[in-house]
Amino acid sequence: MNEAQFIYFSIISIGSILGANLRYLILTRLGSKKLNNRRRLLFINSIASMILGISISLNNYNNILYREFIILFLIGFAGSLSTFSTFIHDLFKLSIKRKYKDITIIIFSSVFLGLISILIGLFVGNF
Repeated sequence: MNEAQFIYFSIISIGSILGANLRYLILTRLGSKKLNNRRRLLFINSIASMILGISISLNNYNNILYREFIILFLIGFAGSLSTFSTFIHDLFKLSIKRKYKDITIIIFSSVFLGLISILIGLFVGNF
Protein backbone atom coordinates (compact mmCIF):
# COMPACT_ATOMS: atom_id res chain seq x y z
CA MET A 1 0.00 0.00 0.00
CA ASN A 2 1.50 3.30 -1.05
CA GLU A 3 1.15 6.59 0.81
CA ALA A 4 -1.84 7.91 -1.19
CA GLN A 5 -3.77 4.67 -0.69
CA PHE A 6 -3.04 4.78 3.03
CA ILE A 7 -4.30 8.36 3.24
CA TYR A 8 -7.55 7.50 1.41
CA PHE A 9 -7.98 4.39 3.55
CA SER A 10 -7.55 6.49 6.69
CA ILE A 11 -9.99 9.15 5.50
CA ILE A 12 -12.63 6.55 4.64
CA SER A 13 -12.09 4.88 8.01
CA ILE A 14 -12.60 8.14 9.91
CA GLY A 15 -15.80 8.85 7.96
CA SER A 16 -17.01 5.30 8.58
CA ILE A 17 -16.45 5.54 12.31
CA LEU A 18 -18.36 8.83 12.47
CA GLY A 19 -21.21 7.56 10.29
CA ALA A 20 -21.64 4.29 12.18
CA ASN A 21 -21.66 6.08 15.52
CA LEU A 22 -24.23 8.59 14.29
CA ARG A 23 -26.41 5.76 12.98
CA TYR A 24 -26.24 4.08 16.38
CA LEU A 25 -27.16 7.30 18.18
CA ILE A 26 -30.09 7.94 15.84
CA LEU A 27 -31.37 4.37 16.18
CA THR A 28 -31.20 4.48 19.95
CA ARG A 29 -32.71 7.97 20.26
CA LEU A 30 -35.55 7.20 17.84
CA GLY A 31 -36.13 3.87 19.56
CA SER A 32 -37.71 5.74 22.41
CA LYS A 33 -39.99 7.69 20.06
CA LYS A 34 -42.42 4.87 19.22
CA LEU A 35 -41.14 4.52 15.66
CA ASN A 36 -40.85 1.01 14.33
CA ASN A 37 -37.50 -0.24 13.11
CA ARG A 38 -38.36 0.13 9.41
CA ARG A 39 -39.25 3.79 9.78
CA ARG A 40 -36.10 4.51 11.74
CA LEU A 41 -33.99 2.87 9.05
CA LEU A 42 -35.88 4.72 6.33
CA PHE A 43 -35.18 7.99 8.15
CA ILE A 44 -31.47 7.19 8.47
CA ASN A 45 -31.17 6.17 4.81
CA SER A 46 -32.89 9.42 3.81
CA ILE A 47 -30.35 11.43 5.80
CA ALA A 48 -27.50 9.50 4.15
CA SER A 49 -29.02 10.15 0.72
CA MET A 50 -29.30 13.86 1.49
CA ILE A 51 -25.64 13.95 2.53
CA LEU A 52 -24.81 12.16 -0.70
CA GLY A 53 -26.69 14.80 -2.71
CA ILE A 54 -24.98 17.66 -0.90
CA SER A 55 -21.56 16.10 -1.39
CA ILE A 56 -22.17 15.48 -5.10
CA SER A 57 -23.32 19.06 -5.68
CA LEU A 58 -20.37 20.50 -3.81
CA ASN A 59 -18.00 18.27 -5.73
CA ASN A 60 -19.44 19.32 -9.10
CA TYR A 61 -19.79 23.05 -8.53
CA ASN A 62 -17.26 24.05 -5.90
CA ASN A 63 -13.59 23.51 -6.66
CA ILE A 64 -12.54 24.83 -3.24
CA LEU A 65 -13.28 21.54 -1.52
CA TYR A 66 -10.57 18.94 -1.60
CA ARG A 67 -10.99 15.43 -2.95
CA GLU A 68 -10.31 14.03 0.52
CA PHE A 69 -13.23 15.97 2.02
CA ILE A 70 -15.60 14.53 -0.58
CA ILE A 71 -14.25 11.01 -0.04
CA LEU A 72 -14.72 11.44 3.70
CA PHE A 73 -18.43 12.24 3.29
CA LEU A 74 -19.40 10.23 0.20
CA ILE A 75 -17.69 6.94 0.83
CA GLY A 76 -16.93 6.96 4.52
CA PHE A 77 -19.63 8.87 6.35
CA ALA A 78 -22.69 8.42 4.11
CA GLY A 79 -21.75 4.84 3.27
CA SER A 80 -21.48 3.91 6.92
CA LEU A 81 -24.50 5.92 7.96
CA SER A 82 -26.77 4.21 5.46
CA THR A 83 -28.15 0.83 6.41
CA PHE A 84 -28.20 -1.04 3.13
CA SER A 85 -27.31 -4.36 4.74
CA THR A 86 -30.19 -4.04 7.22
CA PHE A 87 -32.49 -3.06 4.36
CA ILE A 88 -31.56 -6.25 2.46
CA HIS A 89 -31.83 -8.37 5.60
CA ASP A 90 -35.34 -7.05 6.29
CA LEU A 91 -36.37 -7.84 2.73
CA PHE A 92 -34.94 -11.33 3.07
CA LYS A 93 -36.84 -11.96 6.32
CA LEU A 94 -40.07 -10.74 4.74
CA SER A 95 -39.53 -12.91 1.67
CA ILE A 96 -39.20 -15.99 3.89
CA LYS A 97 -42.53 -15.04 5.49
CA ARG A 98 -43.96 -14.42 1.97
CA LYS A 99 -45.04 -10.87 2.80
CA TYR A 100 -44.71 -9.55 -0.72
CA LYS A 101 -46.91 -6.52 -0.15
CA ASP A 102 -44.60 -5.35 2.67
CA ILE A 103 -41.55 -6.00 0.46
CA THR A 104 -43.01 -3.88 -2.33
CA ILE A 105 -43.88 -1.03 0.05
CA ILE A 106 -40.39 -1.05 1.60
CA ILE A 107 -38.61 -1.11 -1.76
CA PHE A 108 -40.66 1.67 -3.31
CA SER A 109 -40.67 3.88 -0.22
CA SER A 110 -36.90 3.47 0.22
CA VAL A 111 -36.11 4.22 -3.41
CA PHE A 112 -38.60 7.11 -3.61
CA LEU A 113 -37.50 8.77 -0.38
CA GLY A 114 -33.84 8.15 -1.25
CA LEU A 115 -34.23 9.92 -4.59
CA ILE A 116 -36.18 12.78 -3.03
CA SER A 117 -33.49 13.14 -0.35
CA ILE A 118 -30.73 13.22 -2.96
CA LEU A 119 -32.63 15.93 -4.84
CA ILE A 120 -33.02 17.94 -1.63
CA GLY A 121 -29.30 17.51 -0.98
CA LEU A 122 -28.47 18.66 -4.52
CA PHE A 123 -30.71 21.70 -4.04
CA VAL A 124 -29.14 22.55 -0.67
CA GLY A 125 -25.65 22.08 -2.07
CA ASN A 126 -26.37 24.38 -5.00
CA PHE A 127 -28.02 27.03 -2.82
